[in-house]
Amino acid sequence: MTQQIVPADWQFTSRKKASDIKTGDRLRVYLPEVVATSGSCGNCLGLEQVFSRVVRSSGPVTYVDGRKLHVELQQAPCPVCQGEQLQRWLEQSSGLEGLYLDGKHALDVRVASEHPLSGQEEAFKIAWALLSELPAPKTWALFSGDYGRGKSHILVGLVNGCRLAGVWAQYVTTEQMLERIRSTYDPMSAMETTAEVRRHFELVPVLVVDELDRVKWTEWAGEKLVAIFNQRYLEQRSTVFASNLGPQALAKKVEPLAALVSRISSGHVVTVGGPDLRPGYQPGLPELPGYLHD
Repeated sequence: MTQQIVPADWQFTSRKKASDIKTGDRLRVYLPEVVATSGSCGNCLGLEQVFSRVVRSSGPVTYVDGRKLHVELQQAPCPVCQGEQLQRWLEQSSGLEGLYLDGKHALDVRVASEHPLSGQEEAFKIAWALLSELPAPKTWALFSGDYGRGKSHILVGLVNGCRLAGVWAQYVTTEQMLERIRSTYDPMSAMETTAEVRRHFELVPVLVVDELDRVKWTEWAGEKLVAIFNQRYLEQRSTVFASNLGPQALAKKVEPLAALVSRISSGHVVTVGGPDLRPGYQPGLPELPGYLHD
């Protein structure tokens, strides 16, 4: 589940063992997924309120890892959709902060107002079509092509187009999705559960996933990610992928994706062509943190 933005005077207790929770601690309440719709606020999921539980010495009962606790449920107006912080929250939730592309900050990349270069025309048409569906797009698309053809530029521009229209969109690489799931497996350091991470990626109204072919697709990776993508398909949430491989090559090389390729192919599949836009870049060299290269 997405990490909630809460009122400034709420101070959550960092994740503790149940035995260490004490009276006065404020516990996070993750919102019920049933209220989420594609047009909902990504922070409160359409409830217009955020919630917490404060541990008390008596009162209503809840259980945390089997320990019985008395808690008071508190609520406050959502500081995103009920305040003036929406654009800031959308930036923070976009996955673009701290990233650079084509010599500029990723938050400044646009597709809505740019002219495509040679070989990018069809990809830009699809991007523009998706933006025309806002605030609740359902488009699925795959942009494929060699290194340096501008695939990441288009994905980033899509996220910014959604963000500027007030719609939650997130850029993420396939490896980042796997890393976030793996991080939930250490109970001492995990800040969210596996189920919460999965539902977060299922609920983002527009999810753009880069480098689909640039991870080690183990059976575990395929099981976790394909489940997320399948759920997004069933819930008709827009999902856009980028890969150096086209759908048939993906299905052949990446076995766990074979079952998903038909769903990807039911949307728009575009080969991004044209000249290499980064002739000085060599794929074998180490990449600089914070820089997108494709």
